[in-house]
Amino acid sequence: MLPAFPLSSIKAYNNNFITLINLVYLIYLINFHEEPPKRYSLNDSETSSEEDSLNDFSKYNINKKTQNECKIKCVNSFPNHVSDVIIASELFLDILKRFPGENECQILFQVSENQSIRLFSNSEFSLYSVIFPNNIPIEMCYQISCYIFDHLKFKRIFLLATVFQWSVSSPVSLLRTTLSSLDINNNNYPFLRPPALLSGMEASILSLCEQRNMDAVAIIASSHGPSAHLKITSDVAEHVAYLLDEFFAKGKLDLKVKLQDYNANTKKRTDILTMYL
Repeated sequence: MLPAFPLSSIKAYNNNFITLINLVYLIYLINFHEEPPKRYSLNDSETSSEEDSLNDFSKYNINKKTQNECKIKCVNSFPNHVSDVIIASELFLDILKRFPGENECQILFQVSENQSIRLFSNSEFSLYSVIFPNNIPIEMCYQISCYIFDHLKFKRIFLLATVFQWSVSSPVSLLRTTLSSLDINNNNYPFLRPPALLSGMEASILSLCEQRNMDAVAIIASSHGPSAHLKITSDVAEHVAYLLDEFFAKGKLDLKVKLQDYNANTKKRTDILTMYL
């Protein structure tokens, strides 16, 4: 039979054991525990872990913004005293080349190593067209659009744009800014209505025109295909040519007929690639 210990002795033993454990832990903290290195901001003040997280997040956003921004280089100047100008993607080049006279091309801005904003000028007809690439990244559209408007001066803009064909009932639609003074009385081409909407460079350009109180009219062609490889049919292209002829020459240039002849000749030659079918 085990000897019995007094209850008071057991309590004293437990208290001494707990005191010993606390003493050992205190010695460990004094001799072995190291404080984490302090973090300092640019003004030598300590920062908390929350501030560090915010700083890291800000640095990430700055780096991401820097990567998305493109360095635009001005190559040639835009002519002075220009009244009307056409702004369009390369998709509409075949239509614009049907205007009478020779078209001279020069680079206005270099957007990247392989991409540039070009100016097509027709001295005989005093026509100027600013042409941008089809595949400009969406995050660069606003910056490039602002650069165009900050460096080019003109009174009225004719924007050639596209919209997916499933969202419209007409081959070509129209859209204009609030301050547009152009008289449009053509029941064959309705104004663009929701849910149809513009995107990319075309949306950015027309939005800036509205924000800056500019006179702008958009001729919007129904298109199909992926966004990086949009296509418009030859019939739709002929409607666009007809409207340009009406706006610029009251229908006297026969642009639609010239485009029809061009399309007929192009289909006979397999070595020519066009931007529309």
